[in-house]
Amino acid sequence: DATYILGKDIRDNFSDAPEEDKLKAKANFNISKHFCALTKNFFIPRIDTNVITSLTKIKEKANKLNDLKDYVKILRREFDLSRAVVNDYYTNNSIDEEKMKEVTNKMNKDKENYTKLNEKFINSVNKLKKRRKTIFHVPVKNMICLMSQYMMLVFSEIQKYRSTFPPDLFVTKKSLNC
Repeated sequence: DATYILGKDIRDNFSDAPEEDKLKAKANFNISKHFCALTKNFFIPRIDTNVITSLTKIKEKANKLNDLKDYVKILRREFDLSRAVVNDYYTNNSIDEEKMKEVTNKMNKDKENYTKLNEKFINSVNKLKKRRKTIFHVPVKNMICLMSQYMMLVFSEIQKYRSTFPPDLFVTKKSLNC
């Protein structure tokens, strides 16, 4: 869009210029227009379908695993706390059997919840890690292929509007005193 707007602005600003400059400005606008069309109609839809969608799914899985990791941490803290309570009851000389049974049951329940979720988290991470090469390989390969095709189309389009620019148009390194 920015290229299209720039090309249009250049064309409009050269509306009262000499005919040769008007033609160059019009050629520049046509290049911009075709570049914008190629980007919108060829590149973006294919990149969205073949690259972005795949990478978005991977990111969603990673985000779910991060959420699961945070929940595992919470369950671990709960288990550690209930285990500390049980240890405190063991070290206390006046043991209430009913209360001891209650805190031990809570600790066992917390340990079970933590263990189940932690195993699920570890298995999910390992599964994703094993598939990492294949799940990233395809979208990256697609991106390289699409970029190559897109650049080829852009260069082919630009070739249609080949212009010869005067040599004094561009500033050389020597004149910049670099």
